[in-house]
Amino acid sequence: MGLPDGQGAGLALSGAVSVAGGAAVWRDLVGDDGFGDLLVTDADLLTSPGDVNGDGYADLVVRQASTGDVYFHGGTADHRVKARVRIGADWKLYKKLVGAGDLNGDGRGDLLGVDASGVLWRYYGTATGGVTARARVGGWGAYSSLVGVGDLSGDGRADLVARDTAGKLWRYSGTGTGAYGARVAIGSGWSTFKGLS
Repeated sequence: MGLPDGQGAGLALSGAVSVAGGAAVWRDLVGDDGFGDLLVTDADLLTSPGDVNGDGYADLVVRQASTGDVYFHGGTADHRVKARVRIGADWKLYKKLVGAGDLNGDGRGDLLGVDASGVLWRYYGTATGGVTARARVGGWGAYSSLVGVGDLSGDGRADLVARDTAGKLWRYSGTGTGAYGARVAIGSGWSTFKGLS
């Protein structure tokens, strides 16, 4: 899975890629070399909520495919990630985990999960890289994809973009209190894409 760092040309690849042997390697996840990076893992979901533990470096959250356990990997000054710390057990109930940025204004990245029934749940990040107890945000079954996108509205708060089953894009502006404002249509014709990321 490639992690773009926003600099330089994107990576284009066609055909099959086989990765075998050795341990997973993490390098330059924050990115200062002009190249995107490759992360190989046994996770079925991977996201970056931003800086969860408040040390100034972007962090990763992954879900292990076999167990459903969720792990936090703290980012480091040398653009690597620290050893994983389990922050949740058997989160297989979620079909999607989304790094949402700072939803409540405490300076820590937060996490969203969509369960199999389409209900959206919010977890606030903590200083240890863990998460608080979940809180229900609302029903999101009408959406086929969603992604935390940072601040789209220019108010300094993290926003969310969702695509409905008809391919229409909607922006939900963060309020800074953990909730979202009313949805605003921002595009259509997005049903040809597999997902948002």
